[in-house]
Amino acid sequence: MPHPRKYPRAMRRRSLAQACATILIAAGGGQVASVDAANPYTEQAPRCIVPQLHGKSLQTAKTTITKAHCRLGLVRTRSAPKALVGKVVSQSPAAATRLEGGTFLRLTIGRAAR
Repeated sequence: MPHPRKYPRAMRRRSLAQACATILIAAGGGQVASVDAANPYTEQAPRCIVPQLHGKSLQTAKTTITKAHCRLGLVRTRSAPKALVGKVVSQSPAAATRLEGGTFLRLTIGRAAR
């Protein structure tokens, strides 16, 4: 490998930032998002890509929301057909929406008619 000074300064900085990200991943075992191009020494939070939750149980929806880097917000209930009792009837925001990491999602769960 050639001597580091043979590379342009910008390339050396980028390599240092990538090395730091690799060390963070190895040490914490976590996930580090992409490095900001303007300032390679800062991390960006993972994006929340809203998953499709319609028809899933509340427990499955919670797990899916966490894996998508989102958080569970307000949970409401409304009467629904037998097939959707205890399952997600609607969600907000809509599926496949890209938001900041940690954004709260609102769900409506079906309940039996009174």
